[in-house]
Formats: sequence, structure tokens, C-alpha cells
Amino acid sequence: MAMQFLDPHDIRNDPALGGGALYDLGGYVISACSMVFGRQPVRVLSVIDRDPAMGIDRLSTAVLDYGGAHATITVATQAGPAGRGTHQLLSVLGSRGWLRMDYPLAQAQPFECHVFLGDESSFGSFETATFGFPPTNAYTLQAERFSQVLLGQNVPSWPIETALSTLSIIEALFRSAASGGWQPVQPSA
Repeated sequence: MAMQFLDPHDIRNDPALGGGALYDLGGYVISACSMVFGRQPVRVLSVIDRDPAMGIDRLSTAVLDYGGAHATITVATQAGPAGRGTHQLLSVLGSRGWLRMDYPLAQAQPFECHVFLGDESSFGSFETATFGFPPTNAYTLQAERFSQVLLGQNVPSWPIETALSTLSIIEALFRSAASGGWQPVQPSA
């Protein structure tokens, strides 16, 4: 996932306020990986490139080891053709097929997105099925869901422990980059 945040006064470029690629974009990607595997990774390995002037991680790449399965991620805050997260891709490779999604995460503007599926008959990246989803404003959906909660309606939600788990993974990624090796992920409370 890549975006361009080049303004030094942007909160996303202030390390003291949680700026940088992992804190800003990594949460989306790491949450998606943990949803795919249904658990948090046991250990992580990362490499980070920091902006020399602002000090934030502007490019972070990692391997998340889920014990018998891996996820690889790359997040960048000074890459891609635009500041809207236009380069997003999520792929899952299984033993009997694969799934690929274009523009699946933080959409700054509503665009159509797709899920592509491949099975044993697929070759290369040619899918055997495609599902399209119409443009949706994610911020409108967030406001609508919040309103439903306030009205006492039962809507899907995620416990705070999910966010704590994601944060423990990000902290392990920073430790890994500093140490140059694998780091265990502390179990979330």
C-alpha cells in the first residue's frame, strides 16, 4: 500500500504523533492479514527506510510468520503516483487456489474494486472468477455505522483487543528493524 505524504507539517510525518508508514498504513494491511489467518503472527521480520529529514518510516517491508504460513507486506508514505493510496493490492495464495483484491483498503475516494479468484485451472494471474463491488464512500459507511450504534442497533464490531494486537505487531516490526532479526510478537491482552 503506497501513498504520498510529503508535507513536513502533515501529522502523518511527525514521529512524535505516530506518523510513518507502519502506524498510518500498516494497521490496515496487518489487520487484513490477521483476518485472513484468524490470529496474530508469532514472529516478524522487517526492514525500514526512514526519511532523513522527518525521521518517519517512509518505506517498510515485513514478513509476518503465522506459524506454518507467511504474509509479506510493504507500506510506503512517499511512493506511488498520488496521495490517495492508489496502489493497493491484497493477495492470498492457498493450497487449492488464490484470491486477489484491487484497492481493498483505505479508499480516499470511492472507486470500484474487485475480488479475483483462481483455482487449480488458473494459469499465472488469470482468474477463473471475478466479483466487482460498486464505488462506496467508506467514510459515509463509518458515520452510518456509528449512528446505528448510537441508536442501539446491533451492528458488526471489533473488540479493542483487535487494535491492541495490531499495535503489538507494529511494535515488533520496529524492534525487528532495529535488531536486524526476527522478533516475537507479544500476545495481546
